[in-house]
Parts: sequence; C-alpha cells; structure tokens
Amino acid sequence: MLGKPLIRERRTTARLALYLSPVLLLVMVLGSAYVIGRIPLGPDMRWRNVDFTRYESVRQLQELLRFDTTYPNGNEIPAAEFFARELEAVGIPAHVERLGPRNANVWGILEGDDPKALVLHNHLDTDPVREPEKWRHPPFSGAIDPPFIYGRGSWDMKSYAIAQLHAVQEIARSGRKPRRSLIFLATSEEEIDSRLGTRWILRHHPELVERFAAVITEGGAVEAISVDKVKYWGTEIGQKRFIDMWVCHSDRQRLLELRESLVALELDLQPPSPEVARFFKAYSPSRDHHVIRRLTADPDQLLLDPEVDFTPRHIKALLRNEVAAFPVVPDPGGGWRMLVILHLLPGASLEEAWDELLPEGLSGFAVSADVPPGPVGYSSPDHEVFRTIDEVMAELHPEIDHGPLIVPFSATDARFFRAAGIPSFGFAPFWILSAESNKMKGFNERLPLPSFVEGVELYNVLVERLVFGEAGDFAEGDDFAEGDDFAEGDDSGEAAAD
Repeated sequence: MLGKPLIRERRTTARLALYLSPVLLLVMVLGSAYVIGRIPLGPDMRWRNVDFTRYESVRQLQELLRFDTTYPNGNEIPAAEFFARELEAVGIPAHVERLGPRNANVWGILEGDDPKALVLHNHLDTDPVREPEKWRHPPFSGAIDPPFIYGRGSWDMKSYAIAQLHAVQEIARSGRKPRRSLIFLATSEEEIDSRLGTRWILRHHPELVERFAAVITEGGAVEAISVDKVKYWGTEIGQKRFIDMWVCHSDRQRLLELRESLVALELDLQPPSPEVARFFKAYSPSRDHHVIRRLTADPDQLLLDPEVDFTPRHIKALLRNEVAAFPVVPDPGGGWRMLVILHLLPGASLEEAWDELLPEGLSGFAVSADVPPGPVGYSSPDHEVFRTIDEVMAELHPEIDHGPLIVPFSATDARFFRAAGIPSFGFAPFWILSAESNKMKGFNERLPLPSFVEGVELYNVLVERLVFGEAGDFAEGDDFAEGDDFAEGDDSGEAAAD
C-alpha cells in the first residue's frame, strides 16, 4: 500500500514527460536554431513567404557575388564592368580603369549643383576562399537559402556596394538634379594594401580627388544581440594606424631576444583624446558591465579609477600606442625575419611612437616597412555627414543608441582618405546579429536578406538627405508587416518591366 502513491506519482511524472517532450523538443530546436542564426525568431520570421528575387538590389547582389574577386587569383575587372553597366543604365557615365590583368577601379559621377561631391566608396576585392568544401552553398553562387544569401564578399563588402549603387540609381531615376554631386567609387586591393586602389586614385587622379568633399565607406558597426535588440550602432570616425615592418637578421637568437623584449613591453595608458572621450560617453549607456559603464561614462577620470586595469582590451587600445611582434620565421632571402606591427593612435607621429615602442631602436637589424600616409587624425562628429547620419538614425531607429565609433583592431581605406584631408565615415546600414560577423572571412559567409533589403532602403534615405538636403520617402511596407509579401517595398526600379 505504501508503494501505490509513489507509483501514481511516477506514472504522473512519466505522462507529463511524454506529453511535454514534443513541446520541450520544439523549444530546444528553436532555441538552438536561434543561437546559430539558422532560423531567426521574432520580427524576421516575416520573411517566410517572400520572394527576395523580386528586389532589384537582391538580384544585383546575386550577380556581384558570382564574380570571383578574391585576392590574389580572382579577377576584379568583370565586377568593375558590372558596376559600369549598372551606372550607365541610368544615364551616369562610368569609367573603368584596368590595372593589369586582374585589377580595376571604377567610378561614375552624378552631377549636382555643387561640384564638390559626396563619395560612396567600396572595394571590389574580397578575402580568399580557403575551404570551399565546408560551404553550405558554393562561395560564388549567390545562392538564396531563406532568409540568407550566401557568397564570399556578401558581408565584406559587396552588400554595401549594392546599397551604394542602388542609392545612386534611385536618385538618377528620380530625374531631380541633386544639390551636391555624387560619386560612386569602387576600388581595388583593399584586402591587401590598396596600392592599386584608393592609394592609386589619390596619387594618380588629382582631378577626381579635388572633387571629394566627404566619403562614406565601410567600417561602422551594428552591435546587434538579437533580431529586435541593438546595443549600439556606431559610425566610424577614426581608427588606429597600422605600420607593418619586417625585421631581419642572420642570427635567429637576436630576433628572439627582440621579440621577447617587445612582448614584455609595458605601455602606459594616455588620457583619451577629445574624439575618444566623445565616443566613450556615447558608448557608455549601452554597456552591460557596470565597471565598463562607469569607466567610459567619465573619460576625464578614467585613468584615476582604481579599476582601470580591468578595462577591456578594446578600450585600452584606444588609450595607447601598441606593438605586436610575431614569431620568427626563415627569411626567403636567407637568415631570419620577424613581422612587427605598430598600432598607432590617430594623430600619433611615427617618430614619437618609434621612441615609445622601440626605445632601444633597431640598430644592427635590417628593416623594411610599409609606411602609409600619416599621421592620420579623426573625422569630426560635428561634420555635416555624421550629423545627418545621426539625424536619420534618430528618426528611423529612435530606440537605438547611435554615435561615433573608433576602431582599434581593423583598418579600412578611410585612413587613406583622412590622410589626404578628406573627411571619411564608416557606416553600416545592415541590422545583422553580431554572431554572424564570425563568418565574414571564414566559410559560409552570408547575409540575412530581410536586413539587407531594409538596409538598402536606409541607405537610400541617408543619401537622399545628404545630396538633396531633405529626407526621401521611406517606403511603407519595408519593415515587413505581418502578411506583407514586400509588394509595397519592391525596389525593382522599373517594376512594370519585370
């Protein structure tokens, strides 16, 4: 008799487990899918019945992804010719500059009342594909596997390029002459050193460069932690300057000792520049950790805070020049060599950083260095372009903290424009989960198409505001109302011809 209640309890538990197991399994599957980004939940489930190929911008992105523009063996010329055709299709003369058998630059100018132009800059090349067999879809297929489009360069930065192209085409189709001229510029070799790209343009085309009033390029960041939550949307105004040096010696031990001293180097933090302080203050409210929130909220007192030593690396990197020493390897010319990279704060001179980071110098070593133009400063957040981005974001995404961004660990061509005295801003229009950024240079690089389509419209609004001085119409239906199949948001241009 004593056992019957226990038996009944076990039976009840078994029944609950049996009845609830499908529910629990569904929760686990959806939860796992959410984590890996395979099936986005929330608002982005509205893509389910959407034919994304009805969008001109999606079709253009597919075509662009099918060109293998990887370095060192890909070919940028077909991609440059694609952009030229698209520009000329809306009446914008385009110039393709071929540099050897694989490299190219391309630009087109939409003339406005003011000859000084807003430049929409992107690059044609992409990182190589090292493990094609690991891809879910071939890396140059532009395959759509809803809600994603797959392809090398879909993130970096062919999606940006299409958003820029579409903005230019829409303004040209409107038939209205913009107040400010607009230049579409796609360049070569950004993933290597930009020698045949932006640096070439700045050096060899002064007649074009003198028209550059300001540049919008890659480099911004959207810190999205879910499909309905962005912690911070940053527009890049500055980045560290990277100088690569090969240090060579016949004696391997000498290089090992140099590396050991550089690795052990203790560098003091410097007071934040006004631009860094402004970034920290804008960034602070979105931080989850109370220490980071407190430290960045009052940059003037940051160095005096007893917990400053616990500051994350990406914060410390904006408060000091740094040096990275890589392993010693055989020199193809004989002897040994070591790669040393200087990470310099915007505005820091090479001479000052050299004395700080290499106090004993490199006497006795053979050194070859690629020293880009500099020192490079910041682009002001008080500039018209940044202010307009801020205004557009406040209108379209008032729930999101938007502000300046200073990048500590990566470099874009913005640094070359800034070195030439041209204000340059990195703006990311796409709401993409931060976890997806891990695929950018690896296998299965992909972009969620709902974010892409909405980002293209955001870019349209921004560019219209900048060249006309007023907002364009943000098409209703483009934020994917339930049951809408995107008909109201079709960006196909001449829809009647489809």
